[in-house]
Amino acid sequence: MTNSSVNKPYVVSWLAAAMLGLCLYLQYGAWQYIGLRPSLSVATMRQLKTALNSPGLSISRLQAHVAADPEDVKAWLWLARLYTKQQQADAAIAAQLRVWKLDSSDHNLRALLSLYDYFGRVVPADILLAARLRFMYR
Repeated sequence: MTNSSVNKPYVVSWLAAAMLGLCLYLQYGAWQYIGLRPSLSVATMRQLKTALNSPGLSISRLQAHVAADPEDVKAWLWLARLYTKQQQADAAIAAQLRVWKLDSSDHNLRALLSLYDYFGRVVPADILLAARLRFMYR
């Protein structure tokens, strides 16, 4: 048995996996969305990025979107950003709190704590306790 006959199945498997990956990327546009439920469309995300200069219209669109889909983390995150840009402290903190409740990852907790600090607000005891417990043992 030669080396080329032993390696041939591996090469074919590797090429098949690469082709599958390319097809999935072309179909879905980004790896982080594969296997997840659809969120905001790519066109909507582009509109929101350009709408940071006129947040009033975007806020109303996002409010309508989260009313229809209250589990959409990205929409809540955009709302928090837009509220922060408009210096609406209570709304920004409430939106970021919703983001953290939907996705309790470290970066969302840090963003929430940063908003409290940015607006000069006192962090509620339950959030402060969660942060201390999470970051204490690292």
